[in-house]
Parts: sequence; structure tokens; C-alpha cells
Amino acid sequence: MSEPPAPRSPTQAAGRLGPNDGANVAFLIAVIVGVTGVVGSFFIKNSHGLEPQSAQD
Repeated sequence: MSEPPAPRSPTQAAGRLGPNDGANVAFLIAVIVGVTGVVGSFFIKNSHGLEPQSAQD
């Protein structure tokens, strides 16, 4: 009986996604959080704080 050939690269040994799968998922989550923050920043009301009350009363 002959042994099966050894995998040629770590990607072949670890499967389709390879050992960088965790880094890819972390990058994807960081991109989603960043884009959500940028888009959400356009919808914040009164983001410059309270304006001083004028003495017109």
C-alpha cells in the first residue's frame, strides 16, 4: 500500500479557506463596524452639543 501524497501547501491541508480564515473574518467585521459608524454619523442630531440660549425672552 502506498501513502497518499503530502499536501503541497498549508491551504490545501487546512481546507478551502486555509489558516487565514480568522484574519479574514476579523477584517470583515472591522469593515462592517467602520462602514456602519460612518453611515450612522450622518444621522446623529445635535452632534455639536447644546447651543447657548439667547437672552431674547
